[in-house]
Amino acid sequence: MKKSFKPFIIIWSSLLTLVVVIILIHIYFKLQNDNLVRNKTLTAEEISNQKNIQVNLHASLEQLAAEDRIVSIAYEELGLIKDSSEVLVVKIDKANADEISEQINSRYE
Repeated sequence: MKKSFKPFIIIWSSLLTLVVVIILIHIYFKLQNDNLVRNKTLTAEEISNQKNIQVNLHASLEQLAAEDRIVSIAYEELGLIKDSSEVLVVKIDKANADEISEQINSRYE
């Protein structure tokens, strides 16, 4: 009696199909992983660029807010002059400040 090759062909074709499906799934996940890694790299570069921009803006702010620059603009462009008189400094200790604060609050109640 001759053996039939049908079961053998069915088993091998099933195994071959399974291997092909596994390879396709592997390729799909590999492509997804590559996509995610590329997105991660692009995002890291964008974050780095934004941090550099922030540092540059902060440096510009410090330069624009410098006292020397403001004083020179006040003199040259606005025609302002600096008051040469001494600044009056008032010193009050905390106990006096609390007492005065209480007196003011009692008057307005």
